Amino acid sequence: WEAEDEDAPSEAEMQAEADRQLRVLEAKANTGDADSQFRLGRILRKGSRWVTADDERAFGFLRDAADQGHALASMVVGSMLWEGEGTDVDGEESMYYTQVAATSGLPTAQYRLALMYYEGVGEEDGLPDVKSAVLWLKQAAARGHADATFRLGGML
Repeated sequence: WEAEDEDAPSEAEMQAEADRQLRVLEAKANTGDADSQFRLGRILRKGSRWVTADDERAFGFLRDAADQGHALASMVVGSMLWEGEGTDVDGEESMYYTQVAATSGLPTAQYRLALMYYEGVGEEDGLPDVKSAVLWLKQAAARGHADATFRLGGML
C-alpha cells in the first residue's frame, strides 16, 4: 500500500499543461520553424494520452517541414503519401519526398526508395529499375541498414 502523492498534478492539470505545451509548439510551427513543424506533425500523427491523433493536420505540418528541407519530415511525408495516411495515396509524390530524404543520407529512406525502384514506381512502363534499386540498396547497406544488406545479397 502506498500513500497517494498529494503534490502530484491531477488529470485535469496534466491535460491543461499538455494543451498549453501543444499551443506553444503550434505557435512556433506557424512561424515556419521546420523543427517545430516536424515535432508537432509527429505528435499529431501518433497521438497520446493527452493529444488526439489527427493525421490530416499532422500531414500538413510534416509537409511544411519537408518543403523546407527537413530530411526526416521528407521521409515521413513520403511514407504517409505511400500509405494514404492523412492524405490521398500518391506514389509519384511519395517517391519524390522519399528521394529527398534518401539523398540527404537517411538509410531507411534509401532502402524505401530502392524498393520503389524495384517495384517500378515512377517508371513509365511500370517495370522495375533494378539498376537504381541496387544503387540505393548499396548506399543504405553502407550506412548499416540490415534489410538493405539482406536484399542486396539476394539480388546479386
